[in-house]
Amino acid sequence: MRKLLILLAILTPGLATALPDTYTQEGLLVDANGVALAGAHDLTVRLYAAAQGGAPLFSEVHRDVDLFEGYYAIAVGSVQPLSADLFERPSLYMGFSIDGGNELTPRTPLNKVPAAFVANVARNVTGDITPNSVSVGGQPVINENGEWVGNPTGLRGPPGPAGPAVDVDEDAIVNAMIALLAANPGRLPYLSSAADDTAEGNTITMDGGRLVFRAGAIANSLQLGNNNVIGVNNLRFNDPGFTEGIQWDGTLARIAVSPLNNADGDGYLRLINDGGISLEDNTRVQG
Repeated sequence: MRKLLILLAILTPGLATALPDTYTQEGLLVDANGVALAGAHDLTVRLYAAAQGGAPLFSEVHRDVDLFEGYYAIAVGSVQPLSADLFERPSLYMGFSIDGGNELTPRTPLNKVPAAFVANVARNVTGDITPNSVSVGGQPVINENGEWVGNPTGLRGPPGPAGPAVDVDEDAIVNAMIALLAANPGRLPYLSSAADDTAEGNTITMDGGRLVFRAGAIANSLQLGNNNVIGVNNLRFNDPGFTEGIQWDGTLARIAVSPLNNADGDGYLRLINDGGISLEDNTRVQG
């Protein structure tokens, strides 16, 4: 009957792209009488999650291993590939058998070598990394295509190239705006207020515009209500003529200053209406 007298397991952490993903396992094999085994033997290694029972997580057979006075050394993982996931568990045990016989007992627990303790915490990661994706707190931030899928708040890319210089012609802009407004008379600018403007001293100055009271309002009026102040309530027309003055749409009624031939110039103060002019009670005309 054979028995395993000494079994020494050594886990050697590999360096990426440098050392193979294997670990060295050494031991001394003797028979029931303590005589060291000799010759070539088949050695089977299995890895388990528990000290007893359960199916093996890993298994490989090393054929014709030469023993030197009972001593042997094999590289576990050199026959079948070892997955790093095997070692991401709280415990791992190795089972061992010789020439297809029964597995020796007890199973041997595998422990990390001292240098591997530093792998518990990455103190400083340098060089290239090649993850499939990146998550922080369980939330993906970089997907498998290398695209940012996290919170975009605060993200800013590099400054873009400077745009071409443009020589702005102010006259061209003004002419373009006038042409736009002329082509869209319904979009002429107007003043709009949702409440009474009670500010004092306001002045509205328009160089070639219209003050339009839009249809549909409850009351349209223009009031000059500064009482008892001389020289402020004025409705002035600087250019006399038949087409200037106060007009009522839909009729010929108007008040204008022009010659009787309707020329565009100074003349009479004319009261014109298609139905005539009615002088009501207490109306007086002096000349």
